[in-house]
Amino acid sequence: MSSEAIRKITVTFSFAVSPTGSNPKGFLRLGMAGREFTLRNTATTEQQEFEKTGGTYTFVLGEDHGIQDPVLNDPRSPQTYVRSLDLFPNYIRFEPASGDPLVVESVRAVVSGTSYDYSFSALASTSPIGSQIRMGRGQVGVLHLSQQQVP
Repeated sequence: MSSEAIRKITVTFSFAVSPTGSNPKGFLRLGMAGREFTLRNTATTEQQEFEKTGGTYTFVLGEDHGIQDPVLNDPRSPQTYVRSLDLFPNYIRFEPASGDPLVVESVRAVVSGTSYDYSFSALASTSPIGSQIRMGRGQVGVLHLSQQQVP
């Protein structure tokens, strides 16, 4: 990996229907390049509330940000570098506010450097049925991301 600066990180989640029938709430965190970022789109509460019907959520950190607290969750301040992607674990973590699990179907993170994009993912479906993982209390706590080759 190069020593180029990270300009932006875009994380897209696909969630399945909540098994409890209620909206899961909590803190979704992204560990990347030696930092941990909080992923939250909503300004009305401290915790992110996710629809019980599932769906797709996208969070953009850094350049053209699309999250709350963009200054605290900016990979440019302090500046992070692409070379750190190989030095530290890259993961997703969910801290639930209640006992409702978050059912993750897929995660894709694209790290935009000054010259290239780097892609990371988890639960990329290899079967027609797909795959799901429950994150929350008494469930999976951390989901590690693996680097994918960008076409």
